[in-house]
Amino acid sequence: MHELKPEALWKHFKELSRIPRCSGNESAAAEYVMAFAEKMGLSYVSDDAGNVVVKKPGRGAAKNAAPVLLQAHLDMVCEKEHESDHDFSTDPISLSVNGEWVSAMGTSLGADNGIGIAAALAILEDTECDHPPLEFLATVQEEVGLIGATELDASNVQARLLINLDGEEEGRIIVGCAGGTDIWGERIVNCYPPVMLDGTAYELRIGDLTGGHSGMDISKNRGNAIKILAHTLNALSRADSSLCLMRLSGGTRSNAIPRDAVAGFLTSLSEKQVEDLVDAERGAWKEVLDSIDPDLGMSIRKIEKEGLILTPESTERFVKALTGLPHGVMAIDPASDGAVKTSANLAVAEVSGGEARVLVSIRSSGAKDLELAADHAIAVMNLFGMAERRESSYPAWPRTHDSTLEKLALEVHDALFGEPAEAIVIHAGLECGILAERLPGTEAISIGPDLENPHSPDERVRIQSVERFYTFLEGLLARIANG
Repeated sequence: MHELKPEALWKHFKELSRIPRCSGNESAAAEYVMAFAEKMGLSYVSDDAGNVVVKKPGRGAAKNAAPVLLQAHLDMVCEKEHESDHDFSTDPISLSVNGEWVSAMGTSLGADNGIGIAAALAILEDTECDHPPLEFLATVQEEVGLIGATELDASNVQARLLINLDGEEEGRIIVGCAGGTDIWGERIVNCYPPVMLDGTAYELRIGDLTGGHSGMDISKNRGNAIKILAHTLNALSRADSSLCLMRLSGGTRSNAIPRDAVAGFLTSLSEKQVEDLVDAERGAWKEVLDSIDPDLGMSIRKIEKEGLILTPESTERFVKALTGLPHGVMAIDPASDGAVKTSANLAVAEVSGGEARVLVSIRSSGAKDLELAADHAIAVMNLFGMAERRESSYPAWPRTHDSTLEKLALEVHDALFGEPAEAIVIHAGLECGILAERLPGTEAISIGPDLENPHSPDERVRIQSVERFYTFLEGLLARIANG
């Protein structure tokens, strides 16, 4: 790692990788930023939400110019391989350099958004680069609903030019993004104690899927473990109307496509019938996913009866609800060359202790489209008798077509690298929309290096793109400083 460039950026990223920073547990990472500011003699403040703002005076011709806000989020999505014993509350991320990529060993990497945090700290540490006055905003709980940005004490920020460092493709300047909302469905289900029911208990497990970001990767049609589990249970239920669920769990968070899911159930089918049905489903799904998710795993094994067991009626209705809940691309924007406009992620499903819960995360760049998709999910939940609640709603960030900052960024990229960058609107949530509302009059762009498979253990960042991203950030700040 010590040979990677720029050295200051990778130094900070390595240090951040040693610090637990799952969403809601960013205090140690925030302390790292504040300790850095104190060491550098920079002013800083932390608000009640846990966000940190660091300020650095301008240097060179623009030392008295209007300030520029650099912004990234402290938290990371904490995902690990099924067999990993990694403890995200205590264990450091194990970094690995593999050719042109940096990845982690068995866990998500945290380059989303650790590279952005590290880049900002490296800029603040630089004593030679000309730049306008800088404000660095490190937010918390971005990955669970952009909570830090929503609860920001706006009086701590004066800048109205915002460079968000949470992009995931070098050479593509983000100038807008989708809005979103999370919808939970919950209900108490009718159950029996295990002694009241006959039958053989089995565990059905779905795994080894790629997963990924529920916005940026939703158009790739990767397998959703909850959906595959539901369809397989539906096939078993059609063959055995007395089939009863004992437990079910799949997915971990709203912004990650579920990679694993497992269910325990009770059935009167013979062992051969169960295995034949599962084999048929496995073959059918492998054909459906083919080259998209070729490592799909589906296993079945006998287990002991356990816990409260859903009635056959409750089982059938819940399995059908999971089958009917939306997942995937729901609408394409015809005005933007086939980009996704609206999507859903069936993100979490749980049955335990007589309760059933599901979470569907909806994204859209259109306010009405968002509501229509939300109505779809809520209708299916209500048909199962679930009470819904909405949380973590955030606005879309609409593109400003006459943005001076966008124009300047495109010019700087062309001048530095001899090739044009592309200004894009993405199907993911960024804090820019909320910050633009909290800081009226703000112009914003978002940039970053090449990042693949965020929100999964396959997350990796391209080394050369990190260097180009940082060079671009330096060049953009210098251009702003020099007019």
